[in-house]
Amino acid sequence: MNKVSLSICIPTYNRAVELKKLLDSILEAEPQIDLQVIVTDNASSDNTTELISNYKPKLNLDYLRHTENIGFDANLISAISLASHEYIWLIGSDDVIPSNAFSCLIELLDNYDAGIYVCGRINLSQDLSKIKTSEYFYPNSILGKLLDTSKNEHISLLFRELYPMGGAFSYMSSLIIKTILVKQHLNDLNLYKKFPGYVHMELCLRIVRNGVLFFAIEEFLILNRTNNDTHTNPLERRLIDYNACSLANNLFTGVLRAQLLSSFSRYLLKPSYALGDIARAFRSNKSEGAETLNKARNDAFKHVFRLSLISHAYAAIPPRLLHFRYKLKTKPS
Repeated sequence: MNKVSLSICIPTYNRAVELKKLLDSILEAEPQIDLQVIVTDNASSDNTTELISNYKPKLNLDYLRHTENIGFDANLISAISLASHEYIWLIGSDDVIPSNAFSCLIELLDNYDAGIYVCGRINLSQDLSKIKTSEYFYPNSILGKLLDTSKNEHISLLFRELYPMGGAFSYMSSLIIKTILVKQHLNDLNLYKKFPGYVHMELCLRIVRNGVLFFAIEEFLILNRTNNDTHTNPLERRLIDYNACSLANNLFTGVLRAQLLSSFSRYLLKPSYALGDIARAFRSNKSEGAETLNKARNDAFKHVFRLSLISHAYAAIPPRLLHFRYKLKTKPS
């Protein structure tokens, strides 16, 4: 058994079928590691509880079932709170891991001792039968390199080169974090209540802001089930992404904020996305009530027009110039 210990945190809601696939993949990867698996259940109405009882003899598994749905963010926090091992790996209950996941991860954790690791993902069809694409969240200039975000040039490089939104820690299943760092920041989390859906992003950005060793993993350690998002409404999905801009806007200032928003805008504010959001907000949908449509319209105006105008202003500044300004600003006197 390797000396590295790992807690896998899995928040879930009505995904017993998908969760079984994930738990099976953990077993099939033959973890030669001190492993804790945590499942927090948001009051599922399916057979999640019965499923968990079948896996408890096979895994070191902790299960917490809430009596009511407390929302994604609070459910994830409850999973994190139960973690007792050295590292936490956050995994969505609809994803699975490849057979080499633990062997790769053990070597990385031993060699680099980073505070945050982010892995690439392979995107599969919804039934997991076909590979669609594979993707990293960072360019080759960052992959496989250890960055220290307490250094101005390193955090600047990270923010300038990330591939939103996963590069800003939005894709939960790609995140492996030192537990001690997570626990240090749990009480600081508050922005997710105003901008829901990305508590894990707020957590990582706070850790990065305080300075941490960061490593972008070159291996694909997560198999992502596509077209299985809880937010099936495209406008709702996009509004969740706009919350990421609001998080960055509240957590950072000056050129670092400009770099983050500039990176976000290259993804969120493409004409095809922004115009599509507005069109969806005004398209009639008989299955939705007037109140829901009005809220969607108001949110579209708020996020697409107001916040996006600010981001567009930052996006107009070339990334290289932002980096140059940052170096000038931080140059020792």
